[in-house]
Amino acid sequence: MIASVLLSNIMSEGGDHGGEAVEHATEGGHHLGEQITSLTSHGPWFLTHAWLIFLIPTVSYFLILFFGKKLPKKGHEIGIASIIAVLAYAGAAAYQWINNAAEATVYGQSYTWLRFGDLKLQVGTHIDGIAVMMMVVVGIISCLVHIYSTAYLKDDVRYTHYYAALSLFTASMMLLVVANNTLQLLAGWELVGLCSFMLIGHWWEDKANSNAALKAFFTTRFGDIGLLTGVIMTFFVVERWAGKGKGS
Repeated sequence: MIASVLLSNIMSEGGDHGGEAVEHATEGGHHLGEQITSLTSHGPWFLTHAWLIFLIPTVSYFLILFFGKKLPKKGHEIGIASIIAVLAYAGAAAYQWINNAAEATVYGQSYTWLRFGDLKLQVGTHIDGIAVMMMVVVGIISCLVHIYSTAYLKDDVRYTHYYAALSLFTASMMLLVVANNTLQLLAGWELVGLCSFMLIGHWWEDKANSNAALKAFFTTRFGDIGLLTGVIMTFFVVERWAGKGKGS
């Protein structure tokens, strides 16, 4: 998954470390064996608006955090409703991908949010077959965890906070899955690590749980070294690659 995004980042960003926002579709899509130099932002609706699959659980997180304790089910109704929406979205995206798989098209949108000289930083989505598959996998597992937790965490003192963290965890994983560049992928990875720490250490009064949360946190941070090194190397490889006239 990470290797796929790293490679797609090199191919799609070329020499400008991001490029301009893609506003129109490439006619006829991309053909097998053809180098992909841009995303197709026109096409099946669920594939070109994949940012919603990250936005839905993010909104759920804030709603549960601010209003969950005032609700009859202490917020889990928002979390479960949002994850069912996410799963339905992933299923619709998978259906559209299967129906358009012959076009070998990479869907998504990309926008420049920071420009510093020749450096342009982007945010957007990159939807290919692997991304669609992981959207479905994450949606199914997260939905099962949300439903199971209604009984497992019943009457817990921090029940609302748990469901808020669970929604944020889902949003973080979806951000990682649909990321169209390595910086966005890194942000998703870091949020996943933070949410893991919050969930593993949910009962922090128990020393064993507290130690397990710290162990998971530091293990993930150790793994960050390799990922961050890869992001930095990719940045300079793209720059050198473009400097030799090989970028597009």
